[in-house]
Amino acid sequence: MDNEYMYISNFFKSYQYTYDSVAKVEERRMLIWNKVTIYFHENGEFGSNIVFFGSYFWHYYLKKHPSILKQLLSQ
Repeated sequence: MDNEYMYISNFFKSYQYTYDSVAKVEERRMLIWNKVTIYFHENGEFGSNIVFFGSYFWHYYLKKHPSILKQLLSQ
């Protein structure tokens, strides 16, 4: 993630998405992990949503960039 784009990779392919292409973000606690689902307005290269386990770096980045967090949560 940077100030303009969210980069998504499956280790074989990588794509960049703008934050305004995100419809909503859901984060759910699952035992010891946080499951993060990002929904897009339109289908992207990986489909209409992606799912991953939120790590320390996910939370660290969002804490350091409150404007991006606000934009993601306002979708």
